[in-house]
Amino acid sequence: MDNRTQQQQDKLLKTILEQRFFNPWRGLTKFKDERSLVNDANLELYITSTCNQKCEYCYLQKYPKLYPAKYNKPELILHNLELMCRYIMINNYQIPLLDLYSGEIWHNKFGWDVLDIIYKYLEQGMQIGYILITSNCSFVSNPEALQRIQTYINKFREIQCPIVFSASVDGKIVDDISRPRNNKEEKYDDDFYELLGSFAQVNNFLFHPMVSSHNVKYWIENYKWWKEYLSQYGFDKTAIMMLEVRNDGWTDENIEDYCKFLDVLMDEFLYDDCKGDSELFAKMVADMRTPNNIVKLSGYVPWVLGKADSFPGCTVANSLTVRLGDLAICPCHRQAYAEYLYGNFVVENDEIVDIKAINTAMAIKILMTNVATTSPVCSKCIFNYCCLHGCLGSQLETGKDPFFPLENICKFFKAKYTHLFNYYREHGILDHWKSWSPNEPNGQMIATLLRINDKLESE
Repeated sequence: MDNRTQQQQDKLLKTILEQRFFNPWRGLTKFKDERSLVNDANLELYITSTCNQKCEYCYLQKYPKLYPAKYNKPELILHNLELMCRYIMINNYQIPLLDLYSGEIWHNKFGWDVLDIIYKYLEQGMQIGYILITSNCSFVSNPEALQRIQTYINKFREIQCPIVFSASVDGKIVDDISRPRNNKEEKYDDDFYELLGSFAQVNNFLFHPMVSSHNVKYWIENYKWWKEYLSQYGFDKTAIMMLEVRNDGWTDENIEDYCKFLDVLMDEFLYDDCKGDSELFAKMVADMRTPNNIVKLSGYVPWVLGKADSFPGCTVANSLTVRLGDLAICPCHRQAYAEYLYGNFVVENDEIVDIKAINTAMAIKILMTNVATTSPVCSKCIFNYCCLHGCLGSQLETGKDPFFPLENICKFFKAKYTHLFNYYREHGILDHWKSWSPNEPNGQMIATLLRINDKLESE
């Protein structure tokens, strides 16, 4: 583009990022309550794609262009991390959550150097609420690495910036299938799970296993293992958040396997947690009329019917993602291709001084539009109100368009939501909802779900 057009695009991108991220970080947003963008304005540092595992559903190891080799160099990454930390301090940003997204590096010096740099700037006044690290936690098997990581956890907690590890482990029954390690001599043995359980227990860290088309047929057995495993370390079953992998490849057979697994989860909640009380089940799912002594459902619960957000159900809408190797501003780590980058931070004299736009339209589309009303196909789908929707990165990989849903994933979600409505209907949940007023809190949500059910029954 010519120089004038570039300047206009630069100004537009900076305006978008100012309103969406930088102003909230400066405390300049209009609202200071739960509506404030401060609650949904996070920073993600995309460190490296290098990893010690080859998970069958992982895009980092399948698509090397997400992190070009010329930028994937520890020395360059660490240098640019220093620049980012100084940039945060100079602008007096107060970032509620710093997400350190990476292939696995926390077992070696590279990862420790990252934490050392961040700690140094926190001591100098950089303001971060807490740090989230998604990790396969393979470091627990190495005594030196485990001790190092625990020392960092303790140090960061002392300066009021806790590190939270989210354990990316699928479970003993499926880990060898879906999460093979590069070094085949490293096993998912009992010692690993024992060390991981103790590490999580000491620090109160939780787990986020992935349910994929490749491992779903083993998940009923795997879930039984998880419950027994968690109980050994003082956790209940809510300590695992079971995320569905929205990659192409779901077949009729494994969709059926997934629906059977959902039945196990719902039966357990209805007959064990609610003691067979379908009205209590209805109240809990709707978050209506719930007794004060009942712990509410929270986080992502795959069998709960409810209203979907107006934005994608991942970090793409609420995190500013920066690839450290080249300081590229990415839609997310799964869309970090050259032509889809929002832009780049500009460096002069070893300081970040500006932002240069590359694809401002991507920033507008992802950060400023309603996914339920502006997505092709989705806007007319019967399940649009309650659907999680597809992954933009997965849609880009398979369909070559980040905003056009994959037919296979649509089939998966349609089967899932149809199955949930059928279960709710057969177990009397919908009958309870029909007797409640739409004027109650959450009543409009329930009324909408009932209208969706009416359409399903009429088909």
